[in-house]
Amino acid sequence: MGNQLTKKERHHVTNLLIKYENVFTFSMKDLGRCKTVQFSINLTNDTPIYGRKHRLNKHEWELVDERCKELHETSFIQPSSFDFAVVTIMRTKKDSVGLWTKKKMCEIISF
Repeated sequence: MGNQLTKKERHHVTNLLIKYENVFTFSMKDLGRCKTVQFSINLTNDTPIYGRKHRLNKHEWELVDERCKELHETSFIQPSSFDFAVVTIMRTKKDSVGLWTKKKMCEIISF
């Protein structure tokens, strides 16, 4: 919490977070799966659109592999043999100190 909150407001927010701590997760493995909604993407035709790959350095590829492995282990993604793919880029974000050093995997989806 930032300094923009008063002591009373911080206390109130802290109590709310404690009261509803069961709705927060700090690990992908703690998330459940929603089985009530079926997701699909309807395409206009079956012809894949090919574009050049975004360049990632070795460290970024390692981060992508690590993230994909984590997503696969938690069943958020699954292996695919389709000709379609999502463009993946690595965005820089601030770390806990406020420096732009952390990398975050982002997907670019356009229909």
